[in-house]
Amino acid sequence: MRNEDQAWLDYRARFADVYDESDYTSPLQSAEMRARHRLTEKRYQKHDYFPKELEIGAGTNEHLSFVCHAVVKKVDH
Repeated sequence: MRNEDQAWLDYRARFADVYDESDYTSPLQSAEMRARHRLTEKRYQKHDYFPKELEIGAGTNEHLSFVCHAVVKKVDH
């Protein structure tokens, strides 16, 4: 993009590595994150259906393995 802040572009380029390192390398932090993902989906079953789902701050999509409900269209923001 034109006129983008170089610091922002650099951050975006290394985001996935920084995110995974900060949230999933420590055993305690990793366990907490996975427990949070599980808890978020606890009330849903495979027969629960959402035609659209908006992901805000989806990170590196680590949480997808915990998703229990059906989604037709996923929109990341």
